Amino acid sequence: MIRTSRWTTAGLCLSLAAMIALIAIGCGGGSKDGPSQPVEREKGVTIVLVQTTDAGVLSCTLSKGQTKDVDHVRWFNQTTTPVTIAFSPASPFLEAEMSFVVSPNEFSPYYTLDTKKANGPYIYGTVPQLVSSGGPPGEPKISVGD
Repeated sequence: MIRTSRWTTAGLCLSLAAMIALIAIGCGGGSKDGPSQPVEREKGVTIVLVQTTDAGVLSCTLSKGQTKDVDHVRWFNQTTTPVTIAFSPASPFLEAEMSFVVSPNEFSPYYTLDTKKANGPYIYGTVPQLVSSGGPPGEPKISVGD
């Protein structure tokens, strides 16, 4: 027969009660406002800004709604200096800016296509210039289709 003191038994019971309480709190089953809902992350095209000889690396094709999540784009600056994106003569986006700056190792906000603007290529430049000679001719562009 195992002898335990009254204090050991009380301590074990107290520890067991505390563990059950902690488990119950951790498995609370949602907040007072109901179960939490997953947050849908925004999806779209991301262009990575890097030094390149191919303007195609800095280009993409967007759709005016025929393809889900392909109606907006953002840029990620993988260089060590701020990069200015400048559209000329026109921008395909709802946002009024013709140019904006993307800081090093940062994302730009998403820019959304204006469905009222014409389909076709929208040329943009970068400062500093990221496309160097030696690759296929051309400029970075956002191609817009239906």
